[in-house]
This record gives sequence, structure tokens and C-alpha cells, in this order.
Amino acid sequence: MALSLLVTASDGGTIEAGTWNAEFNNIYNNSLSLISPLTGTLNLDGQTLSGGAVISGDLTFSDGVNATFGTGGDADIRWSTGDSSNHSLVIALGNSNQGLHVTDLGAVATDWNIAATTHPNLYLHSNTTPATDYLRLGDHDGTSAYVDVVGGSTLNFEIAGTTNMALINKILFLGDTANANMTVGLTINQAANDDYALVLKSSDVAHGVTSVSPGPSNTETDDYFTIQKATAATGGVLITALEESGGTLAFLVDVVGGAPPTTDTTSSHGQITFRAAQHNGSNALTTMASNSNLFVIMAQTTTRLLLKSDDGELHLGNTTLVALDDEDDIMGVRGLQKFISGGKGIKETPWDTSDYGVPPFSYEKLHKLGILGPLDENGEGLFAVQPRFAMNEGAIWQTYCKLMETKQRCDVLEQRLLALEGPNA
Repeated sequence: MALSLLVTASDGGTIEAGTWNAEFNNIYNNSLSLISPLTGTLNLDGQTLSGGAVISGDLTFSDGVNATFGTGGDADIRWSTGDSSNHSLVIALGNSNQGLHVTDLGAVATDWNIAATTHPNLYLHSNTTPATDYLRLGDHDGTSAYVDVVGGSTLNFEIAGTTNMALINKILFLGDTANANMTVGLTINQAANDDYALVLKSSDVAHGVTSVSPGPSNTETDDYFTIQKATAATGGVLITALEESGGTLAFLVDVVGGAPPTTDTTSSHGQITFRAAQHNGSNALTTMASNSNLFVIMAQTTTRLLLKSDDGELHLGNTTLVALDDEDDIMGVRGLQKFISGGKGIKETPWDTSDYGVPPFSYEKLHKLGILGPLDENGEGLFAVQPRFAMNEGAIWQTYCKLMETKQRCDVLEQRLLALEGPNA
């Protein structure tokens, strides 16, 4: 409360020396009471308010007014009105050092031994060894910004107190925090979840497929690549590529490497190599059973190609093959042989000409029969395996038929010769 008078003078009255001294001492010894509480604005006029102070009430700074720290005006805090529609609290750091430290009271005067920075950095210090263990945020130079765990090796991202993602020594973990077999990479642990582990999306893609994928999980129309377990209980991997209905290339494996091997042995590798093996459940490989299916290609739910593991036996499926009995399969085989080889290694025989009424098939004829595909600009093309097999099989049968016809004629000639020779021949 304000200072009170000890005595009140009146007109014509007299104040004795003792009273006067008591009044003076009252003012001298209780001078703070003259301004406490303030009843108006206290204007320091640029002067310094020094010494320690305890403020027991609210301290309010008006809009756009700085609370300045440091003898050289090194840092300011203000409620800024720079953005007139969105006022905000601003901490302004001096150009000599753009560091802002948060630490415990006992380390407030620590020599951090950190070089001055040009751009603002926030340092959140460990209470264990604050000088050497801290999280640094910021240092945005207009291109790059940094989150730096100094003195540690782990950056955890938590939701409701549970670690959802962690960056540990160059390994990014999702749902896990350790992988003894990885030095640099990504580890995803789905726990007991059976849906996607990885999904790639694009705003350019809208294929409309949401529930007809062969896999166990539904997809979204902007998904174009997914990875998940093949079987919920036993594992394996299911990779799904999705494309719009007007597309013509849903899955492309592009390999660019060095010179591939040229050997032809049971241990040879290629520029692209698929390897499959069976294990025994006890960390050891075991031989696949006889006739085990090693490799299968399906069209939707129908198997079209099947390769056996034990002897490399290949099965091709085709339910629409048409026999070529109305064609000269033998000359078809010869024509295809000539076309594919370009004539190299071919020895012409009298039966390769039209003099015998059996001209070799041309490309146009082989293409019409579905044995050869379209040719490219280099005059090269592909052949269809099953029709070629059918033509070879037809050639064998037609050869047999001609052989039997020849035999029948020989039998007739033999009977006639015997008849001419008579019974006593």
C-alpha cells in the first residue's frame, strides 16, 4: 500500500523538529511505499533496471514490445503483430549466435562448447550429460534443415507413449527397434497384422480395382504396387502390380548389368536368375520331393506353364491347339527351319524345290498358321512353341502315313510279282 502521513499540518500551525524528523524518516525508510502499488505508468526513459527482483504478479508486455536480453541487446521476445491477421510469439536471436538452449537449472551456466551458428538452432539437452548429449533442431539454410541426436544413436517417434518408428544407426524401423542382420536399410515389423507391408500409390493412377486382386487384401484405386504376406500364418511374399484397364505393361523387371555367364551347366547363372529351395524347418535345406513343382505361371487361376524341380521337366498348357493335318507339316517344318536359320547350315535337296510339288512354306504361310509372329524392322520375329510342337508332331505322323502308304504299295507289288512268277517260283 502507499506511504501514509504521520502528521497533518494545518494553516498557521507549527510542526516541531521531532515531528518533522519523524516524518522525514518515515519517507526515507519507506521510500518504496511511495510507488507501490503504481497508480500510473512508470517510464524508465531508457534507463536500466538492475539487480535481482522477484515478481509476484503478472507481467504484461504490450503488442509489438520487446523483452530484450543481454547487455548488447542479444535476444528479444515479443508478441509480434507483423502478421496483422495472425499475431504470434517470436523469439529473436542475435546474429552473433543463433542458438537457443533448453536445459535444467543446474546446467544453466554451462559452457556448451558449440560453435556459433548462422541459422537458428534449438538445443534440447539431456539432464544426464547436458554438455555432450542433446537434440539439435533447425539450422535451416533455405535448402536443408536438420534433426541431430548428438551423443546418442536413436531417434524415436512415439504416439501415446509407444514407439511407432525409430531411426537407429542408419536403420529406419517401423514396428521394431532391432535387426542384427542389417547395417543400413529399412525394417518393417507388422506384428500379427496380415495386410500390406508396403503400398506405392500415385495420383496419376485410377484403375478401379478394389476387391478383385488375386491377393488376400483389398486394394485402393490409386495403388500400383503392393507387398504383403502370401499366407497369413506361414509367411511368404505376395507382390501385386496394378494398372489401369487401358495399360499394356503392368509389371516390368528391368535389369542392367555386366557381361552375363556363357556356360551351360546345372550351376550356371544368368543376367536374371530365379532360385527356389526347400528348407526343413531347422535352419537347413532339404531336397525337394520327386515331381515337385518348382516354377509356375498362371493366367488368373489357370496354370499355363509348370516346371518340375527334380529333372527340369517342362509342362505347357494349351487347350485350344488346332492340328495341321490339312497342311504339309513336313514341308512346314522345313520352311520354318530355313526361315529361322536364314539358310545357314541348310543343304539343298531336290525335295526343297517345287519340282516335286512340295515347295517349302513361306513366312506368310507360317504366319497364317500361327507358327511365326509378326516381324520387326530387322526381319526378325518370335515363334509359338505349342503350334510348332503340333507341326512337328504332325510331320512325324504324316511321315508315318507316307511310310505306311509306301509299304502298302510295296505289298501290292510283291503280290503281283509273286503272281507273275507262278506257283513254282
